[in-house]
Amino acid sequence: MKPRSRQLLLGIAGLGISAVALWIVVRSVDVGAAVDALARADLRLIVFALGAYAIGLALRTLRWGRLLPVRPDGERVPARRILPVMMVGYLGNAVLPARLGEPIRAYLISRRERLAFGGAAGSVVLERIVDDAIAETDVHFMNEPEVA
Repeated sequence: MKPRSRQLLLGIAGLGISAVALWIVVRSVDVGAAVDALARADLRLIVFALGAYAIGLALRTLRWGRLLPVRPDGERVPARRILPVMMVGYLGNAVLPARLGEPIRAYLISRRERLAFGGAAGSVVLERIVDDAIAETDVHFMNEPEVA
């Protein structure tokens, strides 16, 4: 199959999958109640939350970029190439059991950037360890009794 035909087919498949996912969400959510809740929500808090999420996503993208092995050309994988792969992995984590989005993420980045799968998978494991350590530290300090 020609590369252009393959890209077109993948694009159509992606749109089809997106349409099915949207249909499932619309069927499983009370759209009227969701619209009412958004209408009552404080727009400033929504904008703040979206901004905080975007900053966190940017920082996680940069962190994973530092943990990934360098490409065969000796260059680091740019963040603009990492972010879409991370988003696919997060989607996989949301819809698949047992955090299967993580190995999907390692597979995609290794294939897309010509990295060794072991190095990409190792970077995902290391990132999970760092995330867990940060979460444990946060929990520890939030539960630490005040010293007078």
